[in-house]
Amino acid sequence: MVAYRKGGRRRVVLILLLVTSLALITLDSRGGGGGLVGSIRGISRDALSPAQNAVEDITKPVSEWWSGTTSAGRIERENKRLKRELGVARGGLAAGRAARRENRLLRENQSLTFAPGIPSVAAEVIAASPGNFEDTIAINRGTKDGVAIGMPVVSGKGVIGRISGVASSRSTIQLITDPDSGIGVRFSITNTFAVAQGRSGSNLMRVDFVAPDTTVKKGELIVTSGLQNAAYPSGLPVGKVASINRLAASLDQTIYAVPLVDMRQIEFVRVLLWTGTGSAG
Repeated sequence: MVAYRKGGRRRVVLILLLVTSLALITLDSRGGGGGLVGSIRGISRDALSPAQNAVEDITKPVSEWWSGTTSAGRIERENKRLKRELGVARGGLAAGRAARRENRLLRENQSLTFAPGIPSVAAEVIAASPGNFEDTIAINRGTKDGVAIGMPVVSGKGVIGRISGVASSRSTIQLITDPDSGIGVRFSITNTFAVAQGRSGSNLMRVDFVAPDTTVKKGELIVTSGLQNAAYPSGLPVGKVASINRLAASLDQTIYAVPLVDMRQIEFVRVLLWTGTGSAG
């Protein structure tokens, strides 16, 4: 009987606490926060705060772990997005630089300061020679564009070579640095004639048949000779004197010249629609 009364008393207390809590919640939602209600709410909060603190102590590490996990995923996604945008921006910058460089080269080839009055065809380099035994490049112009064997090829800086092979839409250029290439030249200061020959594995050309008493200066410009039946028109810039070797026992001088055009970095050229009949000019 006593046990029954104790159990009933506990149920009554729980019911009273529940009713009181609901009443406080209702009053709080209606804005009733002062007077007796406020005091009761404060007492209830103080009574429940140890339990709330215990729950927070238990749930806080879990909450922080969950927050860190979700934040890490969001940060990783953001990093991937930023990397993609950076890659696109870098690609656009590189493309812009390439376009500006191509435009500059095309302008240089378009406005030649030499070979006035000679018609020409612009072309792009599409292949280079595979080895060191010959210096040739291929371009994307051929017979359908008016290109023929023997025609001179230049860039905005000077002579590159001659057409040595041609098809409908493709041609091969023998560069002036090729060992089998010979080009008649003259020195711009003394007007002395000579022959510039390509050398295997070297970007320098050997200039032969220069008399020992001829004064040649380092850095002097050499141009195409333009003699009768020459393979090149007169006055096309070829290169500059790089070194001079005068031997007392020799009948001539050993002179080397560097081409004005870097044959390893040719991208665009112009084929002069001009045909000579000589083998060296």
